[in-house]
Amino acid sequence: MPDSITPYRFLPKSGTGFTLIEVLITLTLLATIAALGLFATGDLFRGANVSGERDALVTLLTQARSLSMNNVAGLSHGVCYDPSKSAFVLFAGRYKPETVEESVSRGNSITVSGLPICDSGTEIVFSQLSGNAADALITLTSENESATVEVNGEGAVLW
Repeated sequence: MPDSITPYRFLPKSGTGFTLIEVLITLTLLATIAALGLFATGDLFRGANVSGERDALVTLLTQARSLSMNNVAGLSHGVCYDPSKSAFVLFAGRYKPETVEESVSRGNSITVSGLPICDSGTEIVFSQLSGNAADALITLTSENESATVEVNGEGAVLW
């Protein structure tokens, strides 16, 4: 055999690199850890939907109370639910479509109970300067998660 051509089996072993079984075991472990991570974060995402809806509602309620207490535009402010737009609505004075100041769309996977429907005459309205409001208990519910928001007679928003 000529010296310039050396068959592979006669090359000296360098001892570097990984065997096929080591690579397969490592990939299996990584795939298992990734799968467990997906299952763990799936429940967090479902809970985040309810928390996000609650946070949006609490923000609107506190904003309406603040606007009323500061007597902005000389009007009381309130919050209601508009089912035609599937949105939480912040309005000034008495609810009318032209008095809407802000509207926040909500997810369809969450059920809202206890929040008055717009134009029903029972909207949550905060009084000018004092911020007082009628008591309300609002519940947001999804498949396996729920949250409550309470408005007491003094207008405090509790969650």
